[in-house]
Parts: sequence; C-alpha cells; structure tokens
Amino acid sequence: HRPTVAGDVVHRPQDDAFGRGQPQQSGPQERSPAQVKGTLGLGSDAAPGEVAGPSGGGALETAPPSFGVSNRFEIRPDQPIPELDTLTAMAYAAHDRRDPRASAFALVCHGPVLPRADVANALRGVEHPSLLRLLDFAVIPSPNDGVERVAMVFEQPGGHRLTASHTGRSGPMGEDALARQVLWPAVQALRELKMRRVVHGRINPTNIFCCQDASKGVILGECVSMQPGFGQPTVYQPIERGMAQPAGRGLGDPSDDLYALGVTLLDLATDRDPGTSLDDRAILAAKLEHGSYKALSEGRRVPVNLIEPLRGLLMDDPQERWTLDDLELWLNGRRLTPKQSQPAKRAARPIDFAGRAFWSAPALAHALAERPAEAGALIDHGHLETWLRHGLEDGELAAVVGEAIEGARSGPGGQEADRRLARVLMALHPRAPIRYRGQSLAPDGIGSALLHAVATGSGAQEIAEVIAVQLPLFWINVQKGFQPDYLTLMKTFEKARSLLGRTGLGYGLERCLYELNPVMACASPILEGRYVQDLAALTADLEAIAARPDRPRHPFDRHIVAFAQTRGARLSDRLLRDAAADDDPVDHVLATLEILGSLQSRSKVDRLPALCGWMAAYVTPAIDRFKSRTLRRRIREELARQVETGDLDRLSRLLRNANLLQRDAAGFRSARREYQLVQRAIRGLQDKLNKPEALAAGIGRQIAALTASGLAALALAGIVLASG
Repeated sequence: HRPTVAGDVVHRPQDDAFGRGQPQQSGPQERSPAQVKGTLGLGSDAAPGEVAGPSGGGALETAPPSFGVSNRFEIRPDQPIPELDTLTAMAYAAHDRRDPRASAFALVCHGPVLPRADVANALRGVEHPSLLRLLDFAVIPSPNDGVERVAMVFEQPGGHRLTASHTGRSGPMGEDALARQVLWPAVQALRELKMRRVVHGRINPTNIFCCQDASKGVILGECVSMQPGFGQPTVYQPIERGMAQPAGRGLGDPSDDLYALGVTLLDLATDRDPGTSLDDRAILAAKLEHGSYKALSEGRRVPVNLIEPLRGLLMDDPQERWTLDDLELWLNGRRLTPKQSQPAKRAARPIDFAGRAFWSAPALAHALAERPAEAGALIDHGHLETWLRHGLEDGELAAVVGEAIEGARSGPGGQEADRRLARVLMALHPRAPIRYRGQSLAPDGIGSALLHAVATGSGAQEIAEVIAVQLPLFWINVQKGFQPDYLTLMKTFEKARSLLGRTGLGYGLERCLYELNPVMACASPILEGRYVQDLAALTADLEAIAARPDRPRHPFDRHIVAFAQTRGARLSDRLLRDAAADDDPVDHVLATLEILGSLQSRSKVDRLPALCGWMAAYVTPAIDRFKSRTLRRRIREELARQVETGDLDRLSRLLRNANLLQRDAAGFRSARREYQLVQRAIRGLQDKLNKPEALAAGIGRQIAALTASGLAALALAGIVLASG
C-alpha cells in the first residue's frame, strides 16, 4: 500500500504490505512479524558487516560491508513517529545505547524505489549544523512484516517542520529571517553536500526543520530514504525535471537544489504554495509559456529585496541559474546584475493544436506528448515542419525534426508512430525527458523507473522498448553540447539493449534491471524477503533455504541468475543454456550443480552442507544415466560422503568424472556383447525347437551312433576274452 501524501507528511496505511515479496513460508531461518516485536537491534553483538537479530543477540544474516553497524542503536517498533514518516519510509523511535539521553529516530524504508545507499555512506556520521545527521544504517527485519529492509537512524530534529504540509501556512517570513534563518544555513548545507558530490533532491518547506534555538537557523531534512526527486512536488522541480515521472527523474545536479531553494524562498516569503491553485500539468504549461519566475510569482506580492535572488535561482536555463557563490555574495550584501529569464524562441505566428495556439517549440512538444493520437496527425500531414520553417522561422530545427521522422521509419522495435513521436518531441525540446507511450524518463532515471515499474506491475514493457528502440542515444544526439557523462550513458544503454535482445537465462529484462540498478537487492521470490546484495549473502541465504523441509523445487530462478551475473558470477553461456534445458534433465541438473558450485567459489564460502544435501537429491537424473547398478550405488554412497564436506564442486566433479563415465560405458559395451552372444545361442536352440523332425533325425543319428559304438565295444571285448 502506498501512503497517502500531504506534502512530505504521510498517513500510515494499516498494513505496510509492499516489499520485494512477503515471506511465503515459515522455516528455521524465517523472521516472522512475531519475532520482531519489541526491540530491533542494529548492531548488538554483531561484527561489522553483520545485521543483528530481533533480540539483539547476534548475527542472523551477513550484510554487505557498507551496511556495517556498531553496538549502539535499538529501534522501537512499538513507538512509531508518524510526523516524521516520509513517502517511502516509516519512522520509529530509536534508542542510543551509548547515550541514553540522546534523541534519535529511525526510518525503515519500504516502497518501490531504492534508498540511496551510496549517499548514506557519504553522509553517515557527518556533523553539520544545517543537515539532519545520519548516525547509521543497516538491514533489519521490518517491524510490520519481517521482510528485511534498510533502516536509517538519524538525530531527532530539534523542532518542527518549517511547514507541516504544502497547504498549511503560518504567515510569511520576514526578509531578514529568511536570509539569516533559511538561506544562509541552506547555502552552508548545500556547500557541504557539493563537497561530498551529493545532490539533495528534496528541498521544500515540508522537509526543512526549525531548531529550538531560532538563532541557529533551519536544518535540511534527510535525502537518503528515496531516490532524488521521487518525493519532491513538481512545482519545486525545474521544468524538464518536473516533466519526468517521479521514479524516472534521475540523480539531477546541484543546480536543481538551488532551483528548489528558490521556490521554497518564494513560498515562505509570500505564505502561499506556488502550486496551490494549479495541478502539475498546468504548472508545467505556465512555466513553459512564461518562464518559472513569472509563472510562480504571478499574483503575489514579492518583497522587492528578494526579486534579485528569486530571478537568479529560478532561471530555467541551468547554465544561467545562480550558483552557491552567487547566492552567498548576495547574502553578504553584494548586488549582482539582475538576470532576465530568456524564454524559448517565440514564433511569428502560432500553430493551432487541440484547440489552442502555441508560440514556442517546447510548449508545443509538451502538448503533443499529452495527445499522441492528434500529434501523429499533425506530424503526418507535414503541418509541424511547415510551421517550424515559416512560423517559428527555424530551418535548422525543421531539418532536425525531419531527420527524426525519417529515422523512425526503420528503427528497431516498437511501433513506428510511437518511435516517431518520441524522437520529434526530443528534437523540439532537447532538455526534456524521453517521452514514449505514457512514460516520461530522464536518461539517467530509466533504471529507477524500470525498478518502479517491475515492482508495481505497470510500465515495464514500455520502458524496455525505450531501451530497445535506442531513444537514449537519440536524446544524447540532439543535445546542444556534449558532456563527459554522455559516454557512460551510451555504453550503459548499448549494453542494456544487447541484454534485452537475449531472452535466455541470465539475460532479458531481469538482467537489464540489475545492470541499471547496481545497488539493487535480489528480487527473487525464492529468497522470500531477504535483503541480498552480494554473492556471499546469496549463497548463505540459499544454504538457509536448503535446510528447510519446505524448500522450493528449484534452487534458483531468472532473478537469481541475473543478479549473480551482475555481481561477478561470470557464468558461461554454455552453463546457462544447459541450466535452462528442461528437455534434457541430465544437462539441466549438472549445469544447476555447476552454477551453484561457481557461486560458492566466487563468494568464498567454505561449506554449504544443506545445499549439497539438496543437490544430492536434485541430481538423480545425472546418477541414473550410469548403466551399472553397482556403480550407481557406489556413486550415491560417495555423494553422501561428499555432502558432509559442504563442497558443491566435489559433487560436480564426481558426477562429471570422465573415468567413471568411460568405465561405465566400457562395462556396458562388454555386457552388451555377452548379451548378444547369449541371445545368439538362445536363438539357435529356439530354431531347433521350432523344427521337431530335424531335431528327431539328429537325435536318432546320435543314438544309433552311440548304440553302434557300444556293440562294437562289446564285440571287441568278447574277442579279447576268447583269445585269452
């Protein structure tokens, strides 16, 4: 269930059911909701890199090294703090064992987006008076359902949120208070984040806290429980970033934080949410038509002394937007040359579309994206190119649009009309996100959007087509300048397109998902809610599952193999093909065993006796291929002995032993020859039995010969006696 939103303050659902999967079966390694009642320990006696169990008495699961925690915090699931909940995390009281008087709280992450583990590593323990301090984070069983989730422990903010919601206000702040208590602390906090190469992504009045001592200024709220921009209202986003769907906005850059600070400043100075009376579409349309400053300040009494910083911070061109240095100079009393927002080029005459007149290419592109069927007709009839040449008087843009239309005719995958519209929209508004079949994605937000789509069951096919039809590469091609990051994007999406084009085990959508989300935990339902981020944790959890009497039929699925490949398993295509060969049970079980052995070797886990026992039963078809019953019995006996070693590779070597196979084949050939000789003899006797006359004649001749021989012997004996 997704919590309902009132700004950044959420109302708790009755049951937080979202996760990578509810625990489906109970077993010795399960952490049920009943087990996590009371205190959830972060650390306890666990060593760094381990996660303490529900009772705080030792390690239950091995976590990635980046999740190492100290013997310090306890989360109290019986003490929720709803006012500190966020869109993707529930807040609970936390107890600091080192300092019982300290006030701390924990956010337990849930929902279809990843927490920012890399940013959490960068900010853990950072002490700055204007940043909410992240004390530690780890993986724990969720208080609601026992599913393992990331928990982040923070110092309690000293005061309340600057505003409780985007609709509740307590009056405008004075210019001096805004400068001293909001802007100056925010500048220092953003400078600290910039030094650590971190984009905040959630600056707005509901995520800024007051201090008990007003002279100390405000504190920026946390920015690690969700991807940047996911929980940020559209009005606080620059135009192009606001166009993208929340899960597809990408990482952003520091100028986005300055824009959000500008909207926050306007909000607090005029005591009115800039977007209160408009929905997201109307906000974007107004910004495109008039520029952000004019669109958001329309109808407000903006203090004269704040016009200069507001214009600078709300510049729509990020290259023209004020920097931290500019804002700090203004705060120190230096007045800068006022900047005027330069809107998009205005046409000499408008173009009519959907009953409205449009004067600029970006505004038209925004409207075309919302009405794809009508947009197709406008493009097909050539009206768009005609207007670009004669109305907007931009022949260069008309040529780019023409190339986009022509290039879509022979593009791979998807429908031509969808490819064409997406390319035309990028040509008309290059900085805008990729818009394709209802999806709106910043190139560096495609991975998180794909994760969100898979988790929610909506949009994955469309996002996969974005990659398949090479729209990210076209987006790069239409940009005005080339950035070094574009090379990384090009390589990433070329690889992703190649992976999507292969449907076998270890490839396809699952592999693409993990490649584009390198910190994503394995989403296999086989793992039943365990938070697995590396090969060592994967093999350890498979060992725990193997020890259960109700273990699944197969030890891995497409998710596990795709996850393992992105974590360095290096499984060969031959192994992957054989493991997927359901029509050849021998190749299937042997490849399965070899894959698990490779995982054990790569993860450097010495013993996996339960998994070996599982495999000893699983590989029956490989044993049954031996023809000798004696050899089969001996192999089973040897397998039982090797199971105790916990070494999967030994099992694999035994079943693939070339000498055993050769001996068995030689014995089988020898037995077959003996069998053929016996069969030949049996057939000869059978033939004789089938001809009684010939058999009687033969027997008569034999009797006559014997009788004659006996009579001759008697006659000879009589002669001898007579002569004597």
